[in-house]
Amino acid sequence: MERPDLSIVVLTYERPPLLGRCLASLSAQGTSATIEIVAADDGSGPQTEAVVAERAAADARIRHVRHDHRGIAAARNLGVAAARGRFVAIVADDYELAPHYAAVALGYLEAHPRAAVVRFDVLPAGDSWGARASHLHHAAGIGRRLAAEALPEPVGLRGRLRFYRDGPRWSAPQLGLRTGALEASGAAVFRREVLDAVGGWDETHERSEDSEHSVRLRDQGFEIHYLPAGTVRHAYRPLPFDTVRKLFQTGRQFGRLAPRPPRAGGAANVLWALRSAPSPAQAVVALPWLCVFELAFSAGAWQGRHRAAAQTRAARGRAAGADPSRR
Repeated sequence: MERPDLSIVVLTYERPPLLGRCLASLSAQGTSATIEIVAADDGSGPQTEAVVAERAAADARIRHVRHDHRGIAAARNLGVAAARGRFVAIVADDYELAPHYAAVALGYLEAHPRAAVVRFDVLPAGDSWGARASHLHHAAGIGRRLAAEALPEPVGLRGRLRFYRDGPRWSAPQLGLRTGALEASGAAVFRREVLDAVGGWDETHERSEDSEHSVRLRDQGFEIHYLPAGTVRHAYRPLPFDTVRKLFQTGRQFGRLAPRPPRAGGAANVLWALRSAPSPAQAVVALPWLCVFELAFSAGAWQGRHRAAAQTRAARGRAAGADPSRR
């Protein structure tokens, strides 16, 4: 069987309607490259299997692989293990991809041999106020990190005020970015040999598995490139409670790994998001939710740090008990 140019792995768990729309957008990819689509199912029920079977009947490039529920990192590993392409894309089931997504990704990687991974900006698929607030928070975190990496570090209070006043107005092309301090997520496309060299995702992580994997990528000298091409849309839920839950889980994972919280991280993100809002009215509507999002992340980080500290103390206690010299 001929090896495809691109394998697109779709991570899914118990969201059949969203999965159906995602698969439909992938079937509509306009490219001369050969593509396979792998639905990596993290233990969903029969409705998900039915959606994949329906889509596969119309598009023979779609395959379904499944294991019992083990989390998103395990689903990533499942899909990548089944993928046969020279390049491997990983997308979430609540993404909808523009028809030129595959062509843009492959064209970029062919033209930029130093790029081990290319990731994209993610725009909201809906127009509800909840989707706007969730996206504003997400985009602020990305924009602030890109600007902080590409621009000179602000010095003093005036420098920081100018940074937060003007920073949200800069776009990635204006900053001249090729790489950024971002995770290899956002419908990222990997070179297969890079995945083979770095290995899979850590399945002990309930969230932020892409952050840990990206650290390993960079530690081995691989470049993650950022391409704001407008090819990916995220179907945020109309009410942003799902964003609150995910941020709490992400914060908990961050707290396990980080010994101390970042200075002014939450407040800085809120300020950046407010300056990025398309209008003052949208900023006012989003402000309460932006604060809730940051509180959820901070609460999760606090819990994660305390759990990690308790586990460390327990491990030291066990080690002391096993050491005869300390008895």
